[in-house]
Amino acid sequence: MDQTAQLEQIIDNLIETLTVEKEYLLNGAYRELPSVTERKLYFTSLLDDYIASPDARYFAAPHKEKIHQIKQIADSNEVLLSATRSGVNSAITRLNKILHRENTVGTYTESGSKLDTHNVGVTRHKIA
Repeated sequence: MDQTAQLEQIIDNLIETLTVEKEYLLNGAYRELPSVTERKLYFTSLLDDYIASPDARYFAAPHKEKIHQIKQIADSNEVLLSATRSGVNSAITRLNKILHRENTVGTYTESGSKLDTHNVGVTRHKIA
């Protein structure tokens, strides 16, 4: 297989891998991401080797559109991954607040400032 065909195969495999990663991110299949990440790193490494070669511009020129497609998909995946991280961090924060909530009743002044009420427990009795 000549270098142009090898490069085309690497690019196609990287596009396929990034597309699968995007599907996993959109579908919440986060447990599948490590295997995709390994493949993505492998194909990215191979692509880097081609880019580092002295004849890279000759081999890459016919694949300009596909290389642009790789960048678009990777950028889109980065946005999704960032949103996923943010959502997970928000969920962890919310769960920690629920698990470690205060067992005191909060009271407020007329201006809306919170008054600390010490040693007042929360009751769960039905009043009416």
